[in-house]
Amino acid sequence: MIFCDWPRPIQAEDYDEAMALYAERIATRAMAVYRVGSVDFPGLSDLDLLVVVRDRHRDNGQFYSVFDRLPKRLHHVFRHQPTVLPESALDAISHTSHKRRFLIAGDDVLKGWQPLETSEENWCKVLESVCNQVAYIRRCQGETRTSALRAVAMSSSLRFPLRWLDAERATDESRRYESAIDERRNAFFTDPAQDRALMREIWELHCEKARWLEVQVRNVLPSHGDDSLLECSKRVLRGEATLGQLDARSIKERWERIGNYFGKLRELQFPYGDLFLGIIYGERARRFRQGRVERRLRSFFYRTRTFVESATHPTVMIEPQAVTRLS
Repeated sequence: MIFCDWPRPIQAEDYDEAMALYAERIATRAMAVYRVGSVDFPGLSDLDLLVVVRDRHRDNGQFYSVFDRLPKRLHHVFRHQPTVLPESALDAISHTSHKRRFLIAGDDVLKGWQPLETSEENWCKVLESVCNQVAYIRRCQGETRTSALRAVAMSSSLRFPLRWLDAERATDESRRYESAIDERRNAFFTDPAQDRALMREIWELHCEKARWLEVQVRNVLPSHGDDSLLECSKRVLRGEATLGQLDARSIKERWERIGNYFGKLRELQFPYGDLFLGIIYGERARRFRQGRVERRLRSFFYRTRTFVESATHPTVMIEPQAVTRLS
């Protein structure tokens, strides 16, 4: 495996500034802006934002884009656009892993909403995650080069399906894996000469544990001939096949609720922002498509506006080290 797009150190202040400036730029439309997750390893961790929105606008995709609304010097703290949650689909948050949230701006409209911790929810998230992990690793193995930043992020995210599986089996696989991965993440940037060796170790640990997880899931999935892991998982997630003693009806209701979320996202005309993995939800996860000319013109407008604002307005800051509050 040849890695490119290598991580580089980032100052914690860059995360703080990006959060504050982004919240200021979208304040006229956003109901709430949250940071989710943590930034334990600046340079390896990216900034994950969750935006609650209400109104439909043709330029929502550009208005809320971190890459159109923030100066280029802050783009390096993001690996993707913010996640978008329509105000009319707040219940979708119960099917995510976003338990810890830090309100950056707006009203705390998600107060009282927490991810479900039922067996049905745990297993559904395990199935979604393992399909995504397996597809990612296979895609990387078929390519000549792969992003080191993305590989570290995917290796770190594997802890979550392991946690959900541990919750169902009363095991301790996630803790051991997290310890091994985070030990190597923590060693990044201390000795640049060792970064490539650390990356190889992270990749090998990730692949080994992802294969282990795939085996565990395949052993419990109801099989249908030579169907793939993805197709077997989809049947369970649609409530068409049972998995042990799980309530297929509640799982089917979950599928419908998530389908409704994707529909609301399209209604608001967002070409990004998915809370859930498109690999699982297929056509239901279809995104709003904006014409190429319109997209480029609106992006040019907001990028030009950002350049002017950055040149004429002082930097906006919030409480120092706010990004580490949820670590």
